[in-house]
Amino acid sequence: MEKIIQKLIVLLCLCLGVIVIGQQQNWLSVSGNKLFDSRGQEVRLTGVNWFGFETQNYFPHGIWTRDMKSVLQQIKDLGFNTIRVPWCNEMLDPGATIDIPSYGSDAYTGISPMNELETTITSPIELLDVFVQWCQDNDMKIVLDNHSRAADGFLNEAFWYTTEYSEERWISDWVFMAERYKNFSAVVGMDLNNEPHGSSWGNSNPLTDWNKAAERCGNAILDVNPNVLIIVEGVGEFEGNSYWWGGQLMGARQYPIQLSDQTKLMYSAHEYGPEVSQQDWFEAASFPQNMPGIWEENYGYLYDNETSPLFIGEFGIKEQDAFGGIAFTWFTEFVRYMGSRYSWTFWSMNPNSGDTGGILQDDWSSVNQWKLDVLTPHLAPFIPNEIGGNGGGTGNRAPVANATANITAGVAPITVQFDGSNSSDLDGDTLTYSWNFDDGNSATGAITSHEFTQSGEYNVVLTVSDGSLQDTATVTITVSVDTPPTGCEFNTPLNTALPSVNTTYNYVFVLGNGPDLTNVNDITVNWDVTNNGLWQFSMNTNNGSPSWWVDLLPKITQNFSQSQPEITITNSGISGLDGSYWVTLDSGNLVLVSKLDGFTIYCSTVNVEPNCGAIMISRIQKDQDLKTKLFTIGPNPASGFITVSLFNNKDDVQLRLIDLSGRVVATAVMQNQQQRARISVSGLPTGVYILETNDLATKTVFRKKIIVK
Repeated sequence: MEKIIQKLIVLLCLCLGVIVIGQQQNWLSVSGNKLFDSRGQEVRLTGVNWFGFETQNYFPHGIWTRDMKSVLQQIKDLGFNTIRVPWCNEMLDPGATIDIPSYGSDAYTGISPMNELETTITSPIELLDVFVQWCQDNDMKIVLDNHSRAADGFLNEAFWYTTEYSEERWISDWVFMAERYKNFSAVVGMDLNNEPHGSSWGNSNPLTDWNKAAERCGNAILDVNPNVLIIVEGVGEFEGNSYWWGGQLMGARQYPIQLSDQTKLMYSAHEYGPEVSQQDWFEAASFPQNMPGIWEENYGYLYDNETSPLFIGEFGIKEQDAFGGIAFTWFTEFVRYMGSRYSWTFWSMNPNSGDTGGILQDDWSSVNQWKLDVLTPHLAPFIPNEIGGNGGGTGNRAPVANATANITAGVAPITVQFDGSNSSDLDGDTLTYSWNFDDGNSATGAITSHEFTQSGEYNVVLTVSDGSLQDTATVTITVSVDTPPTGCEFNTPLNTALPSVNTTYNYVFVLGNGPDLTNVNDITVNWDVTNNGLWQFSMNTNNGSPSWWVDLLPKITQNFSQSQPEITITNSGISGLDGSYWVTLDSGNLVLVSKLDGFTIYCSTVNVEPNCGAIMISRIQKDQDLKTKLFTIGPNPASGFITVSLFNNKDDVQLRLIDLSGRVVATAVMQNQQQRARISVSGLPTGVYILETNDLATKTVFRKKIIVK
């Protein structure tokens, strides 16, 4: 009896909307190519598909072994803010029933027994009600995707109607859905029809023109719920140009969708790699450089022309090494292409998708971390479902602090840019920001900067407050006083651009006192000097630290197409790796020479460490105790000039004064037998510099730090 009462309460709340009526619902609207919520804040939908309602089961797959609400919680905990939910019209037929077991404990949350409420439900739509209510209460957005008319029928349904399900039935079912969930802003979008691949896009045939059918259905939905987004996918072919089912949107340029409210229109495309179907563009010699142009031609132009935001409703990958790594290259390139511009839902959460697998592994609880490693950096913040009220009885909710730094390690003095603007508040409250730099200094504001002048490890704390509740986030900044590299410099910096390279290096050597990269299996670099494109810069690890696959591309800046090519790595997650490097190739092997921190990273295709490391490092160690006897500088700190003294000098010695960016700011030459030389520092900015001596005969190099006042 208790279970029946619970079921009746949930259904009554959904039908009457008593839980959320009286709260201000947070719907989304379109302006140009951006999505905005009811507070006027720009947002993106970044989530996963969880399929099953569109199959003969009529319920989300996996809940035969998992608790449904526990899977929803896991999706949220992974950082996704949206779930695309495929459904079929057949599940609304009067005879459609479900039977969900309730037993055991959930592998993720430990809830026992699983699906205690769900097992009392026999109607698919009533189970969807429970699904929607959880998302409404937990600030998750839903895109309802009308995947097929008949259960499991999507492959055979080329149009939005079939002989069993007419256009009238299709529209009336959508109106039913719109009416049922019109008080629940969790149901933020309605994807009208999945992949109408046999349809046309134009203005000549009402029986096949998908764009016109979308207008008829979309306007009918908006008559019932004027707040919901109308999501319209592409077709499979337009004027002889074929592309992925759902991804062909060329026709929207000539025949744009016209709704009663254009601020509710969002175009959607689907995109896949060769695991779904091999295509000639994956085999082209120019792959993957050819892909952005293909994406732009088929649907990307809608975003670039500010016609519409784009929602990539499906894209997915099953195996990292599929098609000789082409699938993974496509995946990483496409995610980088979308970046922070597009909304998307990955296909799928389920592991039982034949072409792509899922976020979950076959045990339905463990995750495929390598997929998350690619997706997670591009996740958008959660979007509250209710604003301006008590949040459905939850009261004021604490803000969520988010702090980043443009660099997390460097040589003193170092100026770091801090950004807390991605902090959020689910109630839409105005936030204040305060920073504690862990060196006795502080600042306010969402974005700020600070100079660290002493070596040490600084735990910088951002505190965000909504006036009554607060949250904190910490960024650790490591500041050292290391000197520039000695030895294994490989004639850097180059006086030309970096030659093209497209290679996976299976061996990585760190020459000198650099980062520990013993867990790195390989480093892959794809640089095309002709097209000025760095397409890949990533590494795989053997222990998942900081992740199994580390995409460095969004974490670097470079000027490989210019003379003196260099690279700067920030926020890599690998201790000691962040910093600036000169870059060159040595017999095809990639060489990164630290500009300031005394080491070289040598990436090789063979397991042979370059000799220079052993020679130069042993010589430095041997001569270290002689440095103070042979080489002195005074005064230090200096203000007008410095005097360099060399004892027992028998050769010509070149002197160079170098700032911490690696730029030579002054030079001099001490002739054979000359014991002293003066270098002017007048006019140089205050800070730390490196004085380098280079014996031109023996090639012995010494360096010392000096401070200019």
